[in-house]
Amino acid sequence: MRYIVTGGAGFIGSNLADTLAQHHDVVIIDNLATGRRVNIEHLLDHPRVTFIEGSITDLDLLMEVFPGADVDPVRSPDAPPGLSRDLAGVLYGADAVVVFAGHKEYRGLVPGEVKGLCGSPHPAVVDGRNVVNPDAWIRAKFVHRGIGRGNKNQ
Repeated sequence: MRYIVTGGAGFIGSNLADTLAQHHDVVIIDNLATGRRVNIEHLLDHPRVTFIEGSITDLDLLMEVFPGADVDPVRSPDAPPGLSRDLAGVLYGADAVVVFAGHKEYRGLVPGEVKGLCGSPHPAVVDGRNVVNPDAWIRAKFVHRGIGRGNKNQ
């Protein structure tokens, strides 16, 4: 089996990765913000272990590491009843677009098209998962508010 250990350079994660690597393939993902490389130093040359320095909030990294992986909220068993894919209906007259999920649907949003659906001349886009390209949204006259990477307005 293949296991993914997020936060794998922390105390608990590194011990878990060490145990799993005895019989399984292990991918350790850690941005080393609080975890320490010294905790996994002995695993870095292990044939069953891959270490990736990065954040699990980096969707591009996750898509590169796990090609083909997708989370579709409409098909999820936890999806709320009535979840809509009707972008025009959902955004009509909106003053803000809030992105707090990292699934691939958000990567396809076209700022100019979204702006045409909104009710404000300068709507806000709040990017809680670092999914959208701030420059493209700012060029479309959105006010960008980023959580994590911060605001990027001029």
